[in-house]
Amino acid sequence: MNNRTMRILLAALFLTLFWAAAALGAATPAPPDYGSDHYWTMRQDQPAKAFDVFYVHPTTYGDTADGLNQSLENQKVRAATEATTRQQIGVYKDTCNVFAPRYRQVSIKVLSMKQAEGEPYKKIATDDVTQAFRYYLKHLNQGRPYIIAAHSQGSMLILRLLKANRGLLKDSQHVAAYLPGWTFTDQDLEDIRLPFAQSPEQTCCLLSWNTIAQGGKSPTLFAGAHCINPLSWTTTTQEQPRKLNIYALIDMGDGATKKIPHFTSARIGPQGGLIIPVPAMVDQLNMSMGPNVFHRYDVDFFHGNIKANVAQRCAAWREKSQKR
Repeated sequence: MNNRTMRILLAALFLTLFWAAAALGAATPAPPDYGSDHYWTMRQDQPAKAFDVFYVHPTTYGDTADGLNQSLENQKVRAATEATTRQQIGVYKDTCNVFAPRYRQVSIKVLSMKQAEGEPYKKIATDDVTQAFRYYLKHLNQGRPYIIAAHSQGSMLILRLLKANRGLLKDSQHVAAYLPGWTFTDQDLEDIRLPFAQSPEQTCCLLSWNTIAQGGKSPTLFAGAHCINPLSWTTTTQEQPRKLNIYALIDMGDGATKKIPHFTSARIGPQGGLIIPVPAMVDQLNMSMGPNVFHRYDVDFFHGNIKANVAQRCAAWREKSQKR
C-alpha cells in the first residue's frame, strides 16, 4: 500500500468517526406539542366519518443530520413524511378519519444497532408516539371506534407502546391493528394481549406481513414471525392467486403512482415471510433493503385489498356492536 492510498484511507476513517461522533453527541431534538397542528402530518378536527385511524409512519429519516433522532423542524424529512403518509393512508381514508402524528423518529442507522446501543434513541421515538396516542384518545377521538395502523419503524413503535401501555388500548373501541413491516412473535402477542387475525372480519386483532421474494433477507423479518396473507386475510400457507389481488398502487417516486390490477400472487413461507414472485417491473422499484426484499411496498402491492378489508372490518365491528 503506497502513502497516497494510506492517506486516503485514513482520511475516510477520520470522516466516518467524525460524523458518527457528531451524531452521537448531537443534542436531542425538541419534543413535540401535540396540541399544535405542526406536529401532525394529518389531523381532522371536524371528523365526518364514523371510524378513525391512528397512523404511525415508517422511517423517512435516513441520515444523521439531526443526530440519531430526527428534528421535527427538518423540512426535508417533513416533506418525505408527508409524501409517505399520503401514499399509505390511501387505504384508510375512505373509511376513517385520519390522525397521523409526527414524531422524533430514529435514523435508519439506529435500526441496525445492537439493542442496548439503540435503546435511548428508540425510547425517544416511543415516548413521542405514546404521547400522541394519549392526546388523540383524550382530545380527538370522542368515543369513535378506531384502527391503529403503521408500517416498519411505526409498527415497531406501536409494539413498544402496547407492551408498556396496554391499558391505553380500549378493546371495546378497537377495530384492528394493521402493522405490516415488522415481526410479531408469540411472545409479543402474549405481551400485548392481542390475537393475530385469522379471518377477514375478525376485530380487536393484529395483522402483519413482510413482503419478500424467495431467498430475500429482510432486516425486519425475525424468527417466529406471524404473517397474514392480504390476498385472503387468512394464515393459510397455500399460495393465493394473483386474481385475488384487487390492485397494487405503487409509489414510483416524484409523486407518481402506478395502478396495476391483479399485480401478484402471494404465499406465506415457512419463516413467516409473505413470499411473492419477483415482479416483472423490479428494475423500476426501490430495492434499498436488499435483493428480493419488497419492504417498501408492503402496503403498495396490496393497496386494493387493504382498502377493501378496512371497510369490511369496520362493517363487522359495527354489526357486532349493535348486537351487544
